[in-house]
Order: sequence, then C-alpha cells, then structure tokens
Amino acid sequence: MNSIHRSTIKRYRSSAWETVCAASDDIPADFARLLRDEVRPLQIAYQRLMSSYDGHPAGIECRMNGRESWAFALPDASGAKEWRVQQFDQDGFIGHMCFDSLPEAVAASVQPLAGRGVFDVRPSCKSISKASSPTSRWWMK
Repeated sequence: MNSIHRSTIKRYRSSAWETVCAASDDIPADFARLLRDEVRPLQIAYQRLMSSYDGHPAGIECRMNGRESWAFALPDASGAKEWRVQQFDQDGFIGHMCFDSLPEAVAASVQPLAGRGVFDVRPSCKSISKASSPTSRWWMK
C-alpha cells in the first residue's frame, strides 16, 4: 500500500469536472455518466499534475507520448492575461493561449493530452532547449 494516506492528498478539480458534476443532478443519469466519462481523463491528469506540484505546476512540461509535442504554463509577460500556456514541438514554438488563472492554464495544457490517455509530465526534461536548437529540420532544401 502507498505510504501516503489518501486523506493527506489535496483534491484539485478542473472547471470542466466541476461543471459536469454540478449539472449531473439536473440531467438524465445515463447522460450525466456519459459526460463524466468524457471529462474523467482530463480530471485525472489535472489532479495528478496539480497534486504533484502542490497546486503550482508552473513551468512543468506536459508531453504527448508518441509525439514530440509539449505544453507548459507560465506567467504571461504580454499583459493580455495573468497566465499563458506555451506549446511547442521539435521545430520550436507552435502557439500559445492566455488565461486568467493558473488552474485554467494547467487544465488547458493537459486537456489535449488527457483525452487520448497519453499524458506525461516531465519535470526539467529540457525539451524546450532541444526544440530551440537549430536542426536539419530548420533548413530549407
């Protein structure tokens, strides 16, 4: 058995999970179950990431297994919002999204990965350093 007692692990709930659970009382049970089943992978990935870093996983890379694609949440320097999710692949940056809170940003960074069941957290794996290094893929032929 795990040495950590379940009651000592803080629960973190994504807004998607909260919304589905709140709506479950007002809709048919089969449909509520379908919605919970759809959102559950996101909630599991969100809980895993948030609890692993005491609710503050800023800068922790989330990687899609089998695909060289990553995302991480960080403070937004542009001033558009408080937090940003930066996405990149082996060729460099591919996009970003801005959010009002870190929990929103974290949920957005794990959502595309969790739905496929291929979520992986890689602290300090320096993928961004590898992606920003010039490679033969960068050169036009």
